[in-house]
Amino acid sequence: LKIDSLSSFFKLDENKHFLKSSRNSGQQLKNWLISLYHLEVNKNLIKLPYLHVNILKKASKFNIKSYIEKINLSGWEDILNFTNKKWYQAYLKMQAQGTLNNVSSHIIVENSHIVDYQVNIKANKLSANAWKQLPKFSNLSAQLWADKSNGLIDINSSNLGLELKPEFKHPWQLEKLLAQISWQTIASQKWINIDVNTIRNSHLKINGNAQLWSNLPQISDKQVLEVNKSPLLLISANFSDVDASHVPTYLPTTVFGKGLYDWLNKAFISAQVPDGGVIFSGRLNKFPYSKS
Repeated sequence: LKIDSLSSFFKLDENKHFLKSSRNSGQQLKNWLISLYHLEVNKNLIKLPYLHVNILKKASKFNIKSYIEKINLSGWEDILNFTNKKWYQAYLKMQAQGTLNNVSSHIIVENSHIVDYQVNIKANKLSANAWKQLPKFSNLSAQLWADKSNGLIDINSSNLGLELKPEFKHPWQLEKLLAQISWQTIASQKWINIDVNTIRNSHLKINGNAQLWSNLPQISDKQVLEVNKSPLLLISANFSDVDASHVPTYLPTTVFGKGLYDWLNKAFISAQVPDGGVIFSGRLNKFPYSKS
């Protein structure tokens, strides 16, 4: 393991005393506060202004607060190879690039489980190869805020590349993507909302909204009949300046039968579509709604 430079200040405080109890034979169990200040590794690899870890020994509880000014995603080979072989192998496959900036987090861990968290991350021009369920992408810039029940991703990316295999055979290249993805969990119900302000490249422009609901009850005459576990999908979108010769790029391979997909892949030789729209509403297990 080679580290060109490493600097920091470290502080350890005895915080409070727990009350005496028979379980600890009259000894006092203590809380501890571990603080790390101004950590800098290899100058541009990571800059961490502070990390505070509050340890409640009796409750097996950790209260962790941190702020990281910058994490450079390239250059971690030596450190990951030294610390975790699985992460190292994944990192080699992904070849991640870009930076994470202004990363703030607050995490509460009890008995080795995360019981609550809040995180805020600004990602700048991220790129990575496909790994497991993660698709290949390039030049992704976004802001993430999330806690245990809610979240928001604000995407503002230029020259964004996406490869969504096997669902889409052809890669996507977008000149501009402006969108917000938010989600919320209330009890067993989950809701995802996608607001697309702009999807633009040389052969299309799109804006619209999509919502996905899961575990929604079916209601008739204000009475709950049952909880339908199939997600409900609502889509409303507008498109313009479409060059139809590029339609095969956006055809999902898993929705259409092979014969229909092969025909659609060759059917659109040339056409210009000035504007249009799409509306979709229904539960996914009922698609393609042949009995509606």
